[in-house]
Amino acid sequence: MFLATSLALPIEAVGLLIAVDWFTGIFRTFLNVNGDTILAMLVAKPTNEIDVDVYRGRKTVESERVDLEAMEESFAKADAAD
Repeated sequence: MFLATSLALPIEAVGLLIAVDWFTGIFRTFLNVNGDTILAMLVAKPTNEIDVDVYRGRKTVESERVDLEAMEESFAKADAAD
């Protein structure tokens, strides 16, 4: 409402602004996420921090297995500290 009155728009224009704003918000978010991803890839490529075979799906990566029983004491200490 403040924007409409500042721009000397009729009050009915607020509905139009609300209808268009959700789409522009989605578009801004899309551009922001894609821009961040592309920039991160551009930085990671020359420093060899990205595995191109994993990115292209030619190989998979598995995390190492964690032995929870061996870490039980550490978990208990952390819980006690909380």
